[in-house]
Amino acid sequence: MFYKPNYEGGSIVNLMSSITKCFGLKSDYSELILLPSEELKGYKNIINIVIDGLGYNYLMSRRKNFLKDHTVGKITSVFPSTTSACITSFATGLAPKEHGVTGWFVRLKHGKHDIPSTILLFNDRRNEEPLINRGIKPEDIFIDYRLSKQIKDLKVVLPDSIKDSVYTSYLLADSNKIGYKGLEDFYRKTAEAVISNKKGKNYIYGYLPDFDAVLHKTGTDSKDLAKLFSAISKQTEKFVQEIFGTNSIVIITADHGLIDGDEDKRLSMNDLPEINKMLEFPLCGEPRAAYCYVKKAYKKEFRKIVEEKIGHAVRVFSREQLIKGNYYGLFEPNADLESRTGDFVLICKENYVIKDFLPNEKVKYHTADHGGLSADELFVPLIVCRV
Repeated sequence: MFYKPNYEGGSIVNLMSSITKCFGLKSDYSELILLPSEELKGYKNIINIVIDGLGYNYLMSRRKNFLKDHTVGKITSVFPSTTSACITSFATGLAPKEHGVTGWFVRLKHGKHDIPSTILLFNDRRNEEPLINRGIKPEDIFIDYRLSKQIKDLKVVLPDSIKDSVYTSYLLADSNKIGYKGLEDFYRKTAEAVISNKKGKNYIYGYLPDFDAVLHKTGTDSKDLAKLFSAISKQTEKFVQEIFGTNSIVIITADHGLIDGDEDKRLSMNDLPEINKMLEFPLCGEPRAAYCYVKKAYKKEFRKIVEEKIGHAVRVFSREQLIKGNYYGLFEPNADLESRTGDFVLICKENYVIKDFLPNEKVKYHTADHGGLSADELFVPLIVCRV
């Protein structure tokens, strides 16, 4: 079953609307029904922690734990339900329709260039060459509106490995970026950012990527994932106790969840010549939501052929269906949205995935994936601790 992002008060974008309005900023998006800005105004410190990949369904499947005990409800991710789109929403307060970051792989048309990019790495998928080497700057690709330029002294706690990346440096410009190594160091640095606040209202954004990385590799039932989840829950509880009495609200959510894969449900466009020959560009987007750029001569028959060949595995949407259906967001579309979403989008059914592999790439699949519209991928928890 496919679900749809709830941008009318029930998504991570609406959470950001509540937070930004609490700081006196405007947002076209309504506030999160479960946590309106009025409930945030009395707190000195607002701490927003994103645990990459922590789906609501996964959390609810666990035994009693601190994170589960403080879950107040479920909200939706955005579409596509993937880190690049979601983290950009956390950085801008906007949905993909407005910010224009539409997947792990994004087609970038800029000047004379037409590049299948790996957007968070800001490089060319075909050879991993940095886009900067082509004369493409982040301001050419990303929107100018960033919350880090609107909220004074915004603090961001990020892994050292990505703290100074091209993407981070641009989307979180002017913020106080604090690097960390490991889970304990993350909570140590975040606690320091709370306790050291002697000024006025304080917004701290923290990002934990390891849960997603392990889940991709091992799936939801692994001992490694269970061990990491337990550590995150216990360290979160310890952190909350440490900052008790600071007049803080700790909001914990995720960018998306993941769905376990199946070796028998992995499709490769390289092995589908009848479909592959109709494409003018590599697949973009996600393994669970693949953007297809179709040669003009095949546009009329593309849907029919795909449905005949792999209709058991994917549902075919046109670009217009998803944009007009408000899957990407509600308001004025980014000028590059159409070129970054494909003529058709293949959204995977059940736990199928579809990928292609370029000459420089190894054939590799994850154990679990995301990007699509299943409940496991789209629903994330809203966890709230008031201290």
